[in-house]
Amino acid sequence: MLIVGSVSPRQFLRRWAQRVDVALALTLFAVGQTALWTGAIDEGPLSVTAPSYAVISAAVLLRRRRPLVMAVVVTVACVAQSVLALSPTSLWALVMILIVSFSVGAHAQGKHALVGGLLLLGATYAGQWLEPGALLGDRLFTAPVLCGGPWFAGWLVRRHSSQARALDELNVELQHRRAEDVQVARRIERARIARELHDVVAHSISVMVVQAGAAGRVIDQDPQSAKEPLEQIRITGKAALVEMRRLLGVLRTDDAGLALAPQPGVADLNSLVAQMQASGLATTMEIHGDGAALPAGYDLATYRIVQEALTNALKHAGPASAIVRIDITHDHVTIDVSDDGVGRRAVNGSAGHGLIGIRERVSVYGGTVQVGPYPGGGWRVAATLPFEAGAVR
Repeated sequence: MLIVGSVSPRQFLRRWAQRVDVALALTLFAVGQTALWTGAIDEGPLSVTAPSYAVISAAVLLRRRRPLVMAVVVTVACVAQSVLALSPTSLWALVMILIVSFSVGAHAQGKHALVGGLLLLGATYAGQWLEPGALLGDRLFTAPVLCGGPWFAGWLVRRHSSQARALDELNVELQHRRAEDVQVARRIERARIARELHDVVAHSISVMVVQAGAAGRVIDQDPQSAKEPLEQIRITGKAALVEMRRLLGVLRTDDAGLALAPQPGVADLNSLVAQMQASGLATTMEIHGDGAALPAGYDLATYRIVQEALTNALKHAGPASAIVRIDITHDHVTIDVSDDGVGRRAVNGSAGHGLIGIRERVSVYGGTVQVGPYPGGGWRVAATLPFEAGAVR
C-alpha cells in the first residue's frame, strides 16, 4: 500500500476515490463532447446539448460527497434538454443515467437516497414522454429499468458496506472488552494472592515478635538458651522477607513478569535526567543535602515525583527545558521541578494519571504539593515531604 508520510489508510482511500471521480467525469465529458461535435450524437442544437452534456458530466464529481445535489443537477439538465431540444437517449446518456442512479443508491443516506432516486426516475419518464415517436412500452418501462435497477444495486452495496463497518467496529469493541475483562480478572486474582501473602507475612512477623520476647527474657541469665529463639527469628525473618518480595511483586506485576528489582531512588536521578535529555527535554538538576540519609520510602517517593513531573513536561510542554531542585534537611525533603514550556496542561491532572499519582504519593507522607503554570509561561511541580521523628538516618 502506498501511504506517504502521515496519511492514514482512510485518507488515502478517500483521495484515491476523489481521483477516480475526477477521471470518470473528465472521460465522460471528453466522450460526450466529442460525440456531439462530430455528429455521432444528434439530439438537437449544440447550443443546448453541449452545455447539457457538460453539466451532467461535471455533476459526477459530486456523486460521493453530495449525491442528492448531483441527482438534482442531472434531473434539471435532462428535463431542460428534453424541453428545449430532444431527449438524451444516446448510449452516452444511457451510461450516465446508470452511473448516476447507482451513485445515488450507494452514497446517499436515508431519505436523500429515496428522493434522489425519484428525481432521476421522474427525469427519465419526462424524457421518454417528451421524445417524439416513443412506444408506449418504452415510455412505461424504460425509466424503472434504467433508474430502479442501478439504484437498488447501489443501495445493496451501501447496506453491505454499512453492515461490514458495523461488524468491524463491533469486533474492535469486543476485542477491547475481552482485553479489559482479562485485565480485571488478573487484578482480582492478584489482589486475592496479595491478601493470602499478607496473611503469611503477618503470621511470620507475629512469630518473630514472640520469639524475640522469649529471647529477651532469657538472654541475660542464660545466653545459650537465647540462641534458639534468635536463630528462629533469623529463619522466620528470612522467609518473611521472601514472601514480602513476592507480595510486592504481585502488586506490581505487569505483562513482563514480577517486578522484584530494587526500587529506584535519589541516586538514580542522574540516569533519569540523562533519559529525559536523550528524549529531547533539556534537563538540569541540583541536589542539596545527603540523599543517602533518606529512608527507603522517602527515597522512592522523591524519585517518583521527579519522574512524573519530568514525564509530564516531556509530553505536554513542547520544546522546553526543565530544572530539578531537591533540598534535603533534617526535617523534610523538598522537590521542585519547573519547565519553560508553552504546552497546555490540566491542573487537575485530567490529561493523565501522573499528577494524580504525585498528589497521592505526597499525601501518604502527610506532605504538601503545588502544581500549576507560571504567570509568564512554563509549569511547576513543588512538593514537600515532612519527616517523621527519627526518620532520617
